[in-house]
Amino acid sequence: GDVYKRQQELTDKKAELLEEKPGLEAVIAEKRDVVRRLATEIERVKVAKLTLEREAEDAEDNIEGEKLSLIELEVGLGDEVRSAEMLRSHAASQRDDCELRVQTLLEEIEMLKERHHQTFLRWRKHEEANAAAIAFGTVSYTHLRAHETPEHLVCRLLLEKKKNTSTTMTHSA
Repeated sequence: GDVYKRQQELTDKKAELLEEKPGLEAVIAEKRDVVRRLATEIERVKVAKLTLEREAEDAEDNIEGEKLSLIELEVGLGDEVRSAEMLRSHAASQRDDCELRVQTLLEEIEMLKERHHQTFLRWRKHEEANAAAIAFGTVSYTHLRAHETPEHLVCRLLLEKKKNTSTTMTHSA
């Protein structure tokens, strides 16, 4: 009785999981696409960051050179010093914004990886449950009659087996 009930539960669970499997696979594929897009975006942002860093370094080098010239011409060129400082400040701000965006994207990727991993673990758990159901063997539902309880089924099948065994023994004797 309990084995039959457990087999029925496992068979039902297997059917549910098989229905969920394409959906889970679609979610996994979608998440892989998101991760690929994010990875591409991160690479693009990294390249942009490197470009901005080079530009910032170049700008800082230019600023340093300009500072030396501006010291000599400080009286007449006070506005130029302020412009160079604003450019340096802007470049530093751009670099900081870029680094923040990269960090945000990396965190999003980690979050997606964890969600992907959790989805995989759920799928794996369902697969293992299905494997356990298959290991028990399947029950033919064609043997069930409309009025039969699981206990009646067991009794009927035992009687049929006994009858078949008796018939076989009678024919062989």
